[in-house]
Amino acid sequence: MNIFASTALIAALVSAAPAAAQTAIGDLEASRSITIEGRVTDVFGNKFVLEDDSGRILVETGPAWWRTTEVSVDENVTVIGEPGASRTFDAFRIRHGDGREIVIREPDTPPPWAGQASPDGSERRLQRRADADDQREIDTALSTGIDLKKITEDAGYVFGYDVDRKKDHYEVEAFGPNGAEVELHIDFTGNIRRIAMDDPTYDDAGLRQIVENAGYEWRGDIDRKKKHYEVEAVNAYGERVELHVDYSGEIYKEKWD
Repeated sequence: MNIFASTALIAALVSAAPAAAQTAIGDLEASRSITIEGRVTDVFGNKFVLEDDSGRILVETGPAWWRTTEVSVDENVTVIGEPGASRTFDAFRIRHGDGREIVIREPDTPPPWAGQASPDGSERRLQRRADADDQREIDTALSTGIDLKKITEDAGYVFGYDVDRKKDHYEVEAFGPNGAEVELHIDFTGNIRRIAMDDPTYDDAGLRQIVENAGYEWRGDIDRKKKHYEVEAVNAYGERVELHVDYSGEIYKEKWD
């Protein structure tokens, strides 16, 4: 995932501003100069997706070439600002849970980056490419009502933050318990329907260790398929079985041989 960082021209940490009434993200259309609060679900350079119980919105904090705004995934923050165009929110201030506050600009004033030169030449081309990559992922983060990170972690994988939206599913980068990189295909209902790995590297010894660590007796017959290995083994009841081991090293199916 591309995250652009630039030298910070302004870094302001000030004391907490007077409290403002909090507004649900789902009620933003008729509101201006208000305060929202939620959990950061995704970060894209100087943009991040904020979520509360009513919905999600993309928070804008200014161009990446002007300054770097530091927020973290899963952090709870309060944002003071106003609604922008197309499901965005223009931030004036960002308040962290520990009270630190980042001042971006004051309401009803031009943004501090207005009139300043943006990158040119190769830097501008790289910036456009990064913005295009980020926008695809932003569209995914805003449009899905499912928590891809939670689904990935509930299945025993480490979420990799690289997501591509396809016609009928998401392709999510993840890492198995043994550190192997995999691609999870998660449909729009939240079900993992395929686990893919571009370059399976398990040899007989590696598969045997997986099988025996799971409590099976190794029989030594291996058949590699397109998406998994089929391995003959004996289960704890002494039954001859065929195990299906995916390319991340997980045993996901057992059937009598």
